[in-house]
Amino acid sequence: MKKFKRLIALALMMVMCFSMIGCGEKDAFFGKWAYNHDTATEIIQFKADGKLTYKGTNYSYTDNNGVFELTSSSGNLNLRYVLDGETLYLYEPMTYHYQGEGEADGIIGYWLADNGRSNYEFTTEGTFREDSYIPGHYLLNEEEHSIKCVYNDHYMDTVIYYTLDGNTLTVEYPWALVRMQ
Repeated sequence: MKKFKRLIALALMMVMCFSMIGCGEKDAFFGKWAYNHDTATEIIQFKADGKLTYKGTNYSYTDNNGVFELTSSSGNLNLRYVLDGETLYLYEPMTYHYQGEGEADGIIGYWLADNGRSNYEFTTEGTFREDSYIPGHYLLNEEEHSIKCVYNDHYMDTVIYYTLDGNTLTVEYPWALVRMQ
């Protein structure tokens, strides 16, 4: 009987340990997050019921190895992410349109975002300019659909992901989010 009680106690302890491990990843995101440059404005909130709100829209979601797959009645959205300590880097998509004549030659050329302000210009020499005044050079990885932007100034090197469809370029840029207090 003593062995049976020990086995029961061991089984209960293992169940408790595994349940804590299983909840750990959800707990890492739980709560409200804001851009690190605007800590008063909520961007995303992870809720206890396994749902989230992103920019005012409610979604159910799954975490698929570094990609939040969001589903709502208004559509689906995939957001890459990296959790680095207390910072959540959320790769938000933005659409750009080629501003040259004819068809775009890969990413080369001037690209203007739907908001009419943000832009990228990529050259054949491997240089780029972001938002018309932030220069640097880039490394293109066509296999991973990524561009490493190496800035000339004080900005950190940044890897962005892209999708090219004719004269439309969708860029996923990592924005640093911090927990709201």
